[in-house]
Amino acid sequence: MKKIVTILVISLISASISSLIAQDNTQLGLDIAKAQEENRKQLISYSWQRSVKAFSNGEEKNHSLVKVWFNTEGKMESSVLSSESSVKQQRGVRGRAQQNAGEDMLGLIENTLNLSIKYVFLSKGYWIDLLDVAEVKVEDGVVKIDAKDLLAKGDEVHYIIDSSTNLFTSIKISSVVDGKPFTSSIDFKTMSDGTNHPSHTEIMLPSESLNIVAENIDYVKQQ
Repeated sequence: MKKIVTILVISLISASISSLIAQDNTQLGLDIAKAQEENRKQLISYSWQRSVKAFSNGEEKNHSLVKVWFNTEGKMESSVLSSESSVKQQRGVRGRAQQNAGEDMLGLIENTLNLSIKYVFLSKGYWIDLLDVAEVKVEDGVVKIDAKDLLAKGDEVHYIIDSSTNLFTSIKISSVVDGKPFTSSIDFKTMSDGTNHPSHTEIMLPSESLNIVAENIDYVKQQ
């Protein structure tokens, strides 16, 4: 009888602890979602430039400069300011094939960057669902969140968040774009007015022997 009572007590304690953890994670999700939404409202008032360098087997193949901003609907838009290729242009049929390959590469780079940024701007619902299933650790002023199957089946994402502000320090992503596996690492900085923003992104596309390095620079308040 004593054994049965002990088991029941342990079960009740375990259930209570699990319930408290779930409540804590839900509140943490709400807190992070609120901080991220407030930060996004600040970031929307800025435009900036994105320097994107593409390397193949360690050799720089292309360097693009892109202007980035948010439109009136709050959606991110971009426009290419310049694009330089280090690949010597061939003539005739080979030249056209080379041009097509170059355009495909630029399209793949843009798609990968666009997919990576989706892991930055999550809705409140996503944050609550994420914290419900993710592995969460809060220690030394940092929130660490590890999750799978967030935006696509089989993806993995690792968030590191400053627990004092609930804003990003870094994000690491493993997913697939256009049928090609990739990894992405995004580092964040904070401006003088407290706005948190992606500053440095590195992407690896092993199947293409492609390494992408993107830097966000020259943030300017829009009038």
